[in-house]
Amino acid sequence: AEQSSSGYLVGDSPTLADLSLFASLNLMRCGFLDGMDMTLLEPFPALKAHKEKIASLPPIQAYYEGYAGPGAEMRAAFKVGA
Repeated sequence: AEQSSSGYLVGDSPTLADLSLFASLNLMRCGFLDGMDMTLLEPFPALKAHKEKIASLPPIQAYYEGYAGPGAEMRAAFKVGA
C-alpha cells in the first residue's frame, strides 16, 4: 500500500476518513471508555501526528477551543496538544 506524504489518510486534503479516525481515536482516549486514557496514542507516533494535524485545522480547532457545553472536559482530548 502507498503511504500518503501529505499526512492525510487519502490524498492531499482532509477527507471523511481523516475525520472519522480523529473522532474514533479521541473518543477512545477522552475518558468515556474505562481503561483507556489520554496516553493511548503515545506508542503510536504516526497516529498522534495525524490527530494533531486534524486538531490543528482551523474549523476543528475553533470548535473545540470554544466549546464550553456539557462534556467539555471530555472534549479536551480533541484539542491541539492534548
